[in-house]
Amino acid sequence: MTAPGDGEVVVRRFRPDDRPSLDALVAEGKANHGFAGSSDPDGGAFGFFAGLAPEQLAVAVRGAAIIGVISPEIKAVYITPSERRRGLGRRLAGEAERIERERDRPLLFLGTLPADADALAFLRATGFDYHSTLWDLQLPPQVSVPAAVWPDRLVTRALRLPDDIPAFVDVFNTAFAEHATPLQMDPSMLAEAETEQFAGDDLHVVEDADVAGRLIGFCWTDPGRRPGDEPRSEIFTIGVRPELRGRGLGRELLRWGVDYLRGIRAMPVTLSVNGRNEGALRLYEREGFVRTGTRDRWARPVAAADPAT
Repeated sequence: MTAPGDGEVVVRRFRPDDRPSLDALVAEGKANHGFAGSSDPDGGAFGFFAGLAPEQLAVAVRGAAIIGVISPEIKAVYITPSERRRGLGRRLAGEAERIERERDRPLLFLGTLPADADALAFLRATGFDYHSTLWDLQLPPQVSVPAAVWPDRLVTRALRLPDDIPAFVDVFNTAFAEHATPLQMDPSMLAEAETEQFAGDDLHVVEDADVAGRLIGFCWTDPGRRPGDEPRSEIFTIGVRPELRGRGLGRELLRWGVDYLRGIRAMPVTLSVNGRNEGALRLYEREGFVRTGTRDRWARPVAAADPAT
């Protein structure tokens, strides 16, 4: 990297030729546990979004070196330690707000560990307020979970790519339309280059047998198959169409996911849930999951665009 102090710092959107410098900064951030409060504590998703949606990453650049990065989707900001307390965090947050304005999102979110005093001071100083708590949960290996029992007239199977992409994007976005923090999907997120790591039933869907091609729910698991990932046994997300909730389908998807992951990894199954989703939190705890930690979500309003700019 260019030595600190060499040249003016520019805050802008990520460009493809920034990738080597971004990878170096993310590796530093991972070593410093700089993403522990975000949606991606391991830092592996920066590469994903850099390739998929570079316009959703903002970077601080000195010369040819990236010295800071922010991602509203990952809810993370990281600045190399030698460049902190120079106003870069505030500038990156301003660019992140522009990113969310372009996506018509009303709030800019960042994540932090509850006891991270430096992060909390930064968030308060830049106009963020506490929004919600994300609970990390774990299912101990000794806890037995019943096998999934599916209601009649439902078909369960692995996601079929690329045929299922429109139907899956529809059910995903419908299921999470009222999510406490933004969780929406674009078809490009299921492009071949982004799903080549899928195997077997990693993404399992439920289809209405009476309406071909209509997906009504899913369980998306993550055993850590992306290059560079550590092995994990995570239920990334479970979704059910709102009009079909309350019938036990979410519970059966959870039970299916636990059984599937236990067949792949000899390690505890994990998941995360926003504390505002009280129904999901109760379900997971009834099934034997225990709380292991928290990550807080802070938000600030996305201001309307200045007509003069």
